[in-house]
Amino acid sequence: MNYQKYQTAFKFIGAAAAMLMLSACGESGESESSNIVDADDLLAANFYVEGKSGTWGDIVYGNADAPVAVIEYASLTCPHCATFANTIFPEMKKEFIDTGKVKFIYRNYIFNGADMAASTVARCRDMETTQRLMKVFFSRQREWTSAQDRNGALASLVRRSANMSRSEFDRCASDREQMANLTKMTKSARDFNVVSTPTIFVDGVSVDDYRWENLKVVLDKATAGK
Repeated sequence: MNYQKYQTAFKFIGAAAAMLMLSACGESGESESSNIVDADDLLAANFYVEGKSGTWGDIVYGNADAPVAVIEYASLTCPHCATFANTIFPEMKKEFIDTGKVKFIYRNYIFNGADMAASTVARCRDMETTQRLMKVFFSRQREWTSAQDRNGALASLVRRSANMSRSEFDRCASDREQMANLTKMTKSARDFNVVSTPTIFVDGVSVDDYRWENLKVVLDKATAGK
């Protein structure tokens, strides 16, 4: 492994994270008012890069032609995002995504170097692997974010979940092009008044209270007759 190259890459991670100057992980249901944006503009801000290996831009679940779009801005190190991913998303997937009513789009909102490293590694292969690693990183968030050697903990999870060697992990974690893309994705969220995570949009309207009992009502209304 080229340690000088690896150290340089992680200095870039820290600089990119510092440049973002993001707010702390948001609390559920504490937004003061609804945020309504142009749904088409929101969908268009996906930062897809054609012709490159790995997963670039939106991480999409379900039928891309589903009539209702749910977009989440989230951080892999945000505990509230982990709660959403582990307890609320499975309910939405079963009732709305798997049935073709909703397409769910995940966008990274980078908080720090650990978040950047995990997000970059998660996107290193195809969409299926990306979705699998996102699920693992959220379900085991406390384990790897509290580890003394976070990169070692992440590498161990990735090895077991995606059969990724440490050398491939190191190469993925130091992908500066992907880091730059994720930085742009995060900064662009400000155009839609995203200031905390998770932020959930249903067809361009933010959902202040994303607890399942409330989100289900919103989705029932959005998908009615579609």
